[in-house]
Amino acid sequence: TNQGLGTAALRRFLMEIVFAKAGIDACMLGPAPTNKAAIRVYEKVGFSYVKTVSHPDGSGDEYLMRMERKDLRY
Repeated sequence: TNQGLGTAALRRFLMEIVFAKAGIDACMLGPAPTNKAAIRVYEKVGFSYVKTVSHPDGSGDEYLMRMERKDLRY
């Protein structure tokens, strides 16, 4: 932990899986607002906060984040 492995793994996943196909221009995710470590990793690779929403099944809130292909930080 705290050695940048999560950031490197996420960056590689985004490059090799998510954005590997032409036509995929954006990615969204929704961590729990209390998961500060995950949110920080997502920000490091290029995700930006969109808004906080309540999950439809009542299980809690999600901190929606979005990243476009052009925002991926290498």
